Amino acid sequence: MAWKLSYTRYLAQGVLVLAMIMTVVAITAVVASPAVVGVGHYCNAMTGQCGFRVDGLLEDVEEMDRRQLGVSYLQARHISYGALSRDRVPCSRVGRSYYGCRGSGPVNPYRRYCSRITRCARDDS
Repeated sequence: MAWKLSYTRYLAQGVLVLAMIMTVVAITAVVASPAVVGVGHYCNAMTGQCGFRVDGLLEDVEEMDRRQLGVSYLQARHISYGALSRDRVPCSRVGRSYYGCRGSGPVNPYRRYCSRITRCARDDS
């Protein structure tokens, strides 16, 4: 009977050691992966975490979103902090869109014409 207890204990310890080794190998494979060039999205199936790859750095999605909105290579896809600041008009020229503020040429201001659908009561003449 004593040999059964020691055998089961050794078997349980062996399974535990094997599980620990597999965990270390899986973590090492994820951490020691080669550097990634450029910007990309990743998700780790082992931990369930997702984030961005930026020039070899792995960062969490939330920290990356917070800190990288104003970085030059992400400005084309995200709104900068300057655009989100309070009491700031993106384009002070009347009739210009936000994207065409610097452009020259005639502006196309919005005019609301009366029609059957809008049922305007004012006189535009």
